Amino acid sequence: MPRTTNPALYEEAAEADATGPATLRAFALSHGISEATARAYAGRHRRGLRPGMGRAGTGTRRPRTLRFGVEIETRRSGISARAIADALSRAGLPVCEHQEPGHSYGHSCARWAVCYDASCGWEIKTPPLPANEEGYRALRTGMAALRSAGCQVDAHCGMHVHMEVRGMERAAVAAFADSYITRQTTMDRLVARSRRGHHYCHHWDDFRWEDTKRRFLDGQSIMRTTATVNLGPYGRYGTVEFRQHQGTLSGRKAVAWVKMLAGLRQRATDGTTDGLGDGLGFLADLLDNRTAAYLIGRADTLAGAR
Repeated sequence: MPRTTNPALYEEAAEADATGPATLRAFALSHGISEATARAYAGRHRRGLRPGMGRAGTGTRRPRTLRFGVEIETRRSGISARAIADALSRAGLPVCEHQEPGHSYGHSCARWAVCYDASCGWEIKTPPLPANEEGYRALRTGMAALRSAGCQVDAHCGMHVHMEVRGMERAAVAAFADSYITRQTTMDRLVARSRRGHHYCHHWDDFRWEDTKRRFLDGQSIMRTTATVNLGPYGRYGTVEFRQHQGTLSGRKAVAWVKMLAGLRQRATDGTTDGLGDGLGFLADLLDNRTAAYLIGRADTLAGAR
């Protein structure tokens, strides 16, 4: 079995193996290893082993870093998937080899992927990225690469963010989703008019959300939805999807939005979402001064947009 010094590969292999043979096969292909090796990595993760460990229980397990993934919708605009993939590759980002229309991938894929999207044209999917400066830098680099390739967005496009919730109690996951859904009107102020009440990111009504939350807390699987917040990926990928942000190729906008969601997740984990301020004041409770000021400034700009 080829050696690796990256413990995240064991965990990602286990996630891919749990999803199914096709996902494990894609994982192995993306990392240039055999399926047998990927399956061995998954087995070692399930036994509690890390690279360099001979048996379960030896060594110290490092705390898990929060991860996120972004789905960036763009117009097709005569640009091929290969041209987009090449631009990402030139920027130094790992890119999935399969770029044909209709290609999809599991959220455990470790590379960027370009997929056909019927609603707008192309959907560029990031791999799981760490919610720290390393991950934010990769997201900004990817956005710049898409601009260099000639990608464009319009009112038909959105940006969906998957925030990892694996390891959280269901009550904390529900509180995370709830912290956004109870602020949907405020969140409207942070996105373009095209994403306020859009059929691909419509608001939850109180009755439907309370019923869905009750079923989720009871341990039931939740079907995928096109509302602002989607609990559907929880069972398969261990993420919650936030669908409301408009399509953008701005790294600054994207990173600020991810930071806000990461802040909400942290407050849900800590059990302190009830202490968040009203209106846009909640941003100051979550974020550094610069990011909070930027988002509040965006709200002012959007308020004057027609």
